[in-house]
Amino acid sequence: EARTLGRRVQASFLFTHLHWDHIQGFPFFAPGFRPDTSLELFGPSDESGALDLEHSLERQMTPPNFPVPLNAMRAEKIFHTIGDGATITRDGFSVKARALSHPQGSLGYRIEAGGKVFCFATDVEHFAEGIDPALLELAKGADLFVYDAQYTNDEYEGRVGPSRKGWGHSTY
Repeated sequence: EARTLGRRVQASFLFTHLHWDHIQGFPFFAPGFRPDTSLELFGPSDESGALDLEHSLERQMTPPNFPVPLNAMRAEKIFHTIGDGATITRDGFSVKARALSHPQGSLGYRIEAGGKVFCFATDVEHFAEGIDPALLELAKGADLFVYDAQYTNDEYEGRVGPSRKGWGHSTY
């Protein structure tokens, strides 16, 4: 639609964390190679604060991991490092980020627009004492809630295969 109307393609990305399985698809986002595209990319830094989203994407897009470097993506790319409690507002959308329980950290998002609430919280593990209060805050009153439910109780507890406790994912 943007190209038909002669406008730049604009998109915003919310990355939950820097693990490879959550960033590896980005090099295949075709509009990222078009100079008439503008991308805003929001994501965390690593635990030390030394490695942010931009540098994680650069590292993954270097040989031998990938043959095409990040700078070959000709789209305008604006990177934002965000963390726990960050709020983003764009075009009638309000996005709140909260840190969740996952090895090396992960962000969950609460997106509000038009009186509706969408909560996205993958890669989060239950606490032994109950559900993470940050997760409850994000999910409260959500119209749609996407949540991590990777393991059965038997898998998580180690009754089927190894225990998955501490791996950063939850049960239903």
